[in-house]
Amino acid sequence: MRCNEHPPYLIAHLAKYRSLMPSIALICHCVETIDSGQLMETTVSVPAALQAAAWCDYLRAHAIRIYGATGPGPALEAAHILLQKIKSGQIINDMTVRDINRPKWSGLSDPETVKAGLECLQAHSWLMVETIRTGGRTSDLIRLHPEIHCQNCQKGT
Repeated sequence: MRCNEHPPYLIAHLAKYRSLMPSIALICHCVETIDSGQLMETTVSVPAALQAAAWCDYLRAHAIRIYGATGPGPALEAAHILLQKIKSGQIINDMTVRDINRPKWSGLSDPETVKAGLECLQAHSWLMVETIRTGGRTSDLIRLHPEIHCQNCQKGT
């Protein structure tokens, strides 16, 4: 869970498996003990623990598929991160896309993710990316929606 392989909402879901696996193991152990007609042992059996671990693997695979289908996706996640940066004043009007790529903020470490997030924000009228032609390379400038810019100015950021 610490490798950041999955989005935060899926990591939060999988964190619950720490208690899920022992709970399932205890249930499997009780069913196994009752089914065999033996007296209840105080220690959960190894087969019950293995069965619970297999259940957790099965449930994990389904959770990844479900969250993958219904999760926000990388573009929307990047858009949320960019929006937080705008609200905190770390992204300002007339900043270049290159300036946003340079710090390699968490969740915005590669240019394609930043581009997808900016496109999402542009589609929802939070900002506009304007390409400026200079003598050499073109430069992509961020133009924040005027109302957002004024809100930041009023807050002193």
